Amino acid sequence: MKGKEDSPFYDLYGRSCALPPSFTAPCFLFQKSTGDPNFYVEAIRSNILGAGDTCSRAIFLGAIIAAANGGPPQHWVDKMDKTTVERVDRAAERIADLVGAS
Repeated sequence: MKGKEDSPFYDLYGRSCALPPSFTAPCFLFQKSTGDPNFYVEAIRSNILGAGDTCSRAIFLGAIIAAANGGPPQHWVDKMDKTTVERVDRAAERIADLVGAS
């Protein structure tokens, strides 16, 4: 991402922790993804370059892009320790059971 220009979106709508910018910024990046599963990494990195409340935006942004594309990139998952991946998978299964999605 070195040398890449910050999105003009952040200049228009800010880098705030508050709503609506913390909601609209991830939505803006998501709509640019057009279903491209490789866009996950670029969108998260673009969010980081936006500065401000990157963590709250990244949680929402990562969730909606992963949901639309079947999960985060496998090469990112492979970098996590196995215990954490297992705990996340168990939690996801429980949530799916609670909402009847299993």
